[in-house]
Amino acid sequence: MDSKFLLKLQTLHSRTENAPEGISIDDIPSSEELLEYSNVMVIPSGLTKETLNHLTRLGSHVADCVDRDYPEESIETFIKLTNDMKPSVIVAGSRGTGLVRAFLKKIKGTTVTRVVLFGPVHLRVFFEACPTTLNVLIVHGKHDTNERINTVRGLVQEFRATLVETNQAHGLNMEYDSVHKLIKYIY
Repeated sequence: MDSKFLLKLQTLHSRTENAPEGISIDDIPSSEELLEYSNVMVIPSGLTKETLNHLTRLGSHVADCVDRDYPEESIETFIKLTNDMKPSVIVAGSRGTGLVRAFLKKIKGTTVTRVVLFGPVHLRVFFEACPTTLNVLIVHGKHDTNERINTVRGLVQEFRATLVETNQAHGLNMEYDSVHKLIKYIY
């Protein structure tokens, strides 16, 4: 095969605008299976009030002890909290992505095997801090201008995560059933 053609094909394939779209929440199958939400830790920063309320109602633990700007003490507090509670899932909004990234860079071993990020920003640096064994679900609005959907699609493809797209912008207002579906999907 012609080497110039192969190079052109590889370049075309690696462009972010050619990355496949994510799935829709409507495409996630419903399940009546019960889920142990006490294994889910939520970082409130960056989540809408409604989504945070839904996760609280479901029985998730909220890490409200962390500072919004994540000074070093908050990162250490969060590490201690995760060591004490031993969650298997961390859920974070856009601003919480930085804390999850700092947590992943500092820890040596963890019970956390899954992360759900709602409208994350600085996604490349987050993925670069992730162990390859971490199962990551990104929930992102198609009209988000903080981190463009084509960029997110390309990063999700590159780092082999899962993408759920919504027809929203950055502030993802999720229904109770949708939040439940998303957490069950990553389990």
